[in-house]
Amino acid sequence: MRDRDDPGEIEKFRTQIAALLADRDGWDGYEHISHWLKKLLQPSHGDVYTSSDSAAVARIAMARRQLYGGWDGYDVPALIAVPLRYVSDLHEDDELVLRDLAARGVNRLQRRELRWIVGLWQIAGLDIKNFDRDQDEYESAA
Repeated sequence: MRDRDDPGEIEKFRTQIAALLADRDGWDGYEHISHWLKKLLQPSHGDVYTSSDSAAVARIAMARRQLYGGWDGYDVPALIAVPLRYVSDLHEDDELVLRDLAARGVNRLQRRELRWIVGLWQIAGLDIKNFDRDQDEYESAA
């Protein structure tokens, strides 16, 4: 952080970290990153942030901008709810993860979660646009 001695810059940085943590969607599999961000906000950490801390937080913020709120005309709650009707066609682990996502009221998904759910739709024989086929289009839009 260039201006780590500037109280205004420190507060701005801490606010950015708090905003990242306030968004509860998309942390599955990234709990260790969430934990590290929480440690940065603890009073015991103090107000000294390195340029490496700043760069890492910037990369995390960029990655979190790529969460998906839906696919092929369906919002995330529908993408989760529909395959739950076909649990007999799915693996038990898939059902458990879907039920957990539904119970938490997730509204945005990571790329890998969305690809997985689209795959569940296809396994169940449901009509949905293939996620991987249009990957380049959505990466260029991000």
